[in-house]
Amino acid sequence: MTAPTVSIHRLSATAHVEEGRPEDATRVARLLRQVAAERLDRALRDAPLPPGIWCVHRLDVPVRLDLDRPDPALEATWAAALAGALRQALQSGSPEVLRYDHECDALVDLVCGAAVGLVGRAWAWRRLGLLHPADPPLEQAPGEAAVAVLRRHPRQALGVIVVAADRVGLPALHHALGPSGWTALAGVVRSALGDGHARPVRTAPAADGLGGDHGAGGAAALAHALVAASRLADQVRRSRVRLDHESLDALALLVVAESDASALPRPAGAALIAAVARTLGAPAHPAPPPDRTLGIAGRPVGSAGPVGVDGVDGVDGVDGVDGVDGPGGGRQPARPSPAAATGWPGDASAPPDGFWPAAPGAVDDPGTVAERGRHGRSTDWAGLLFLLATAADAGIPDTVVEDPVFAARPLPWILQGIGVRLVPVTVRDAAVAAFAAADPEGPPPWELGPPAGDDELAQLEVVARRWAAVTAVALGEPDREPLDVVASIARRTGVVDHTPGWLEIHLDLDQVDVAVRRAGLDLDPGWVPWLGTVVRFVYG
Repeated sequence: MTAPTVSIHRLSATAHVEEGRPEDATRVARLLRQVAAERLDRALRDAPLPPGIWCVHRLDVPVRLDLDRPDPALEATWAAALAGALRQALQSGSPEVLRYDHECDALVDLVCGAAVGLVGRAWAWRRLGLLHPADPPLEQAPGEAAVAVLRRHPRQALGVIVVAADRVGLPALHHALGPSGWTALAGVVRSALGDGHARPVRTAPAADGLGGDHGAGGAAALAHALVAASRLADQVRRSRVRLDHESLDALALLVVAESDASALPRPAGAALIAAVARTLGAPAHPAPPPDRTLGIAGRPVGSAGPVGVDGVDGVDGVDGVDGVDGPGGGRQPARPSPAAATGWPGDASAPPDGFWPAAPGAVDDPGTVAERGRHGRSTDWAGLLFLLATAADAGIPDTVVEDPVFAARPLPWILQGIGVRLVPVTVRDAAVAAFAAADPEGPPPWELGPPAGDDELAQLEVVARRWAAVTAVALGEPDREPLDVVASIARRTGVVDHTPGWLEIHLDLDQVDVAVRRAGLDLDPGWVPWLGTVVRFVYG
């Protein structure tokens, strides 16, 4: 197991030594430098920290050292005390201890906090490097600050906005961002997915159709399919916010990107955005306001309990604990209390004037560290995602998105149709959801829209067999039945952990396959623009 990385923001020690022995204080300072340089790493390797990105505001650790002992023994004692105090702090449930599954969660936390004016965890966002000193002030210009942060994280920007809209509601985001903020975010997302020809366009004139790879009928059908699949579109329609044209155009681009990331760079992308904007702007029946639940990853873990560290920023069980520091520094978040019903987890104050309020009672108790654990949906076909490595050789996504047979279908619908022809599962299997970068907990894209026609079914079969054939060649088995080859590598137990913009496939170490590794099929795909997500394979 890889040892965590500990990044110390500020580490200091106060030595209480006998009067008349100043050399002892000098020795203590030397011991501390050695502990930070080497011994603490050893102590953490011996007893690894829990997985995740952890932020601990302050940690005070009293240590009694017998200076008659040799330096190596004292260094080991001190390092063990620090490591033990850190592990205890992570289990303490203190409001000064925050946990994020990964960086996307921290970004969501920041954007939600900015939207409702509750920024008591800014110390953690700064320590994680999300907020920079040159950024607009979070308290006075929350929308501009959020945009500045997301500009530095363009690949996560769309997923962060989708989740933030679910958690604090579109009105809060719109109040913070305004038309210029939405337009800036649309530009960030567009650049991340590929510029192409997609631009937000004015929605007032009615377009005759998408042209190019779609006709007028396909335009309307595809626009409705994208809106039906979009969580962000649902928030727009439910929010009852009167949106100006600029905001509506930008949100339409984000909806297209969320539902079918491959659509933006295509020649018809701009016209598709216009069609989605008209759909979003159409009058809707009044709906109840969204549940602006603020239960987000990154809130204080468990119940209250005092702890000190002036800065362990981000403990990652694989590659990232950030910070243990000594006394001083930083505003500490207030302890949650029943009076914080309209506030943010870990902050008992109401939002400042001028911010959209959080919903009453919108605090989710995340439970203890042990209760959280690894989440996701299990599947027996986790290896289906290995086929992303052969997608380009199979002509995916270009050949299918340009095929007139699929003119009215978004790419996730097509991918799920292919997936169930590659392995014997239904579209509700978590692997098939992940294959289309869809949420395993949400409605499958395949079930949104009219049933597949005969031409579509026949073409899906052709594409699936072509993809299986190139995969068999990649594995050095061109003479074997391609679908059997795919089944043999796809059939492995795993867990799909999905967040918009971030997809992890967790597999046990005994699932490592030499043939798959030799072919490079289980190397992390990383950022996949046509899926609009980062994809990672995690063995452990």
